[in-house]
Amino acid sequence: MLKQRGVTGAAEELLTAVRRCNGHSLSLALLALVLKERRLTLATLLHTYPRLWDERVAEKLLDLYAQHLSPVQLEVIQSLTIFREAVPLEAIEALVDDPLQAQVSATLDVLLTQHLVQAVEEGKFQLHNIVATYYKGE
Repeated sequence: MLKQRGVTGAAEELLTAVRRCNGHSLSLALLALVLKERRLTLATLLHTYPRLWDERVAEKLLDLYAQHLSPVQLEVIQSLTIFREAVPLEAIEALVDDPLQAQVSATLDVLLTQHLVQAVEEGKFQLHNIVATYYKGE
């Protein structure tokens, strides 16, 4: 999964990253996003951020990645935290500030690609459980 997301490194580094993320797909996706956004190598992340790997890896990766979210991405995520079930695009647009509403659909596409949002059924969206918990606790 890391290689598919453009992460490069020695085989041992890739295996170490997968182990430290306990094979959790969201953690691995976030790891790839953090590497890309911060322009880090896997080796640097593995050796420079030792506390990242202690526990709650997905949450710590979200901490690192959240710094790179755009205002509209944050609004969409915060809007989705209100709902306990998947909702249509229109429900999300209704909660986003007026100037940003035109960007909601494209933003959802980005958040889907990043695995922060899930398309549960046709035309309905919800946050990944870990992401929802993270943003509700902020």
